[in-house]
Amino acid sequence: MLDFTAIFSQIYFLIPLFIIIVILEKSIKKPNKRNNYSKKEIEKQNNIFEDIRRHNKEYFNPKKEKKFEEDLKSSD
Repeated sequence: MLDFTAIFSQIYFLIPLFIIIVILEKSIKKPNKRNNYSKKEIEKQNNIFEDIRRHNKEYFNPKKEKKFEEDLKSSD
């Protein structure tokens, strides 16, 4: 004959375990591949890139480089 007490004790153990797994699965946020950055992070990155672009534009200005080379030659 089947021992139903053993079967029911396993079921009563598995049901709460299953519920806990489902709750944990839903609570863990899975990153969306298209939108994994917040608006603040994107704005911060854009500001950094803009600063770098501005710095490079000022630093690597061909007119300034040419003038600097002329000044170096004239100082000799």
